[in-house]
Amino acid sequence: MKKCTAPTLVLAAERDCLFPGNGVIERAKKIIPNCETYLLKGRGHMNFLTDEEKEMIVDFLLG
Repeated sequence: MKKCTAPTLVLAAERDCLFPGNGVIERAKKIIPNCETYLLKGRGHMNFLTDEEKEMIVDFLLG
């Protein structure tokens, strides 16, 4: 991932029992150079995104 130069968005859930969000985001920032992160606060492994979060993803993809 350190060679990845593409803009990358990492979403991680704070209460994910498999991949705790804070750890995922911390690691992503270390190994992905052009990385933007977003913590899904108070949520677990499988959640629906809010309309605001969906809009953020679309905005990221459209640049």
